[in-house]
Amino acid sequence: MVEYQTSLRESRERNLGICLPGHGNLFDDHVKVIDRILDKHRRHEEIVLNHIKHGRTTPYSISKKLFPRLPAPHMHLGLSVSVGHLEVLEEQGELVSSHSDGILNFSLA
Repeated sequence: MVEYQTSLRESRERNLGICLPGHGNLFDDHVKVIDRILDKHRRHEEIVLNHIKHGRTTPYSISKKLFPRLPAPHMHLGLSVSVGHLEVLEEQGELVSSHSDGILNFSLA
């Protein structure tokens, strides 16, 4: 997620024409699309920070908070997104990670 957000910010500054996404329809207003994606990420990261204010947490707990109705077969996707947001916040100095009994935990820095 750290690299993805960096790539989005770099792409946002470019003068692009029609964009050919890996899925979905073609679009030509990349700034609007990127702003919408980054805004959604910011909202998710605010949810993560508010959740962690109550104490140390795991990627699984964050995934359940961000995606409470995610079907079990798709849980790995929710976990991947959750870890990504946790890593972004850790990279920004907001969180610290630790391992305890083989479990990855995050807490406020």
